[in-house]
Amino acid sequence: MPLGSRDSEDKRIIAFEARNWTELQIMQKLFLISQWLDSKQANYIIINQSAPFMKDTLWPPAVFLDRYCKNHPLMILFDNTYWTINVDINKPVDYDNHGWQGHHGPEGNRYFYENAILPIMKRAKFC
Repeated sequence: MPLGSRDSEDKRIIAFEARNWTELQIMQKLFLISQWLDSKQANYIIINQSAPFMKDTLWPPAVFLDRYCKNHPLMILFDNTYWTINVDINKPVDYDNHGWQGHHGPEGNRYFYENAILPIMKRAKFC
């Protein structure tokens, strides 16, 4: 297949869109930045506002990072993401266009803050 053909481009796109690979790259960066922020005793929270990361991966390169990010007290990546915490509770105002991935409005924002963000802030003694 000649370089730049439609088929070769598709293979490269698929390679970069593999979810476990993308999440591994993100967790690697989060590991490094959280290590630095923790060393500086910074106040921060890392939040995934979309679909949760895959849980309990058994893919060897991801096991350490998966456990680290899951157990880090200032990261929301797997549970209680903005999207997951609102599913079946606060129906998005644009549900007809985007389903549960839509915008949950002021009620969803408040619910996310009170049930995901505020508990972390209290545990970390940010407030």
